[in-house]
Amino acid sequence: MSERTLFAFLPLLFVGGLGAGGCAPSATLTYRQLGACDDFAPGLLMSGPNKAYVFFRLDSVDNTASNTPVTVDPFQLNVPSLATVPGEGVIDKNLTTMWALALQGPPATVFTVPAKTSQAVIGWGVMLVPTSTSDGAVEANTTSYFLDAAAGSGILPVKEASSQTSWPNTRDCGSINFAAQGG
Repeated sequence: MSERTLFAFLPLLFVGGLGAGGCAPSATLTYRQLGACDDFAPGLLMSGPNKAYVFFRLDSVDNTASNTPVTVDPFQLNVPSLATVPGEGVIDKNLTTMWALALQGPPATVFTVPAKTSQAVIGWGVMLVPTSTSDGAVEANTTSYFLDAAAGSGILPVKEASSQTSWPNTRDCGSINFAAQGG
């Protein structure tokens, strides 16, 4: 190979190597869908018609296969088919904080997991989802939502009980039995 050809070829190798290594997830985030609801009490924290709040619990991050730390931002986790309207289909920081205060639960937060380690994480994330029924909790409690991470985040979300397709119907968010959820 001539010196000229080698110099023309090297940038392609460099870019190709970044693309292959830079996008592959290095850490696994295990989460569980807890249930869905419409409101806390009539007139308080209501989702509105054709919408529901869906609760997720982040359980653990396994970064043992990576030589670099990974930062997990739960507010970039989304359901791609629902994240087409602003404020819907993405775990929302404000909703998560409001609901954690109202229900006295642990809110999801941004955190970093060191290289070659696993970390237990117990934090709730809440998202608003659109529904085709006016009582959104009815539909959302029979829908399994699979989270995706932002491109390049290095995170692969894995859903516990991924074959589960229904949860107890709970219009009142305070009625979700968070403690009874296995996992």
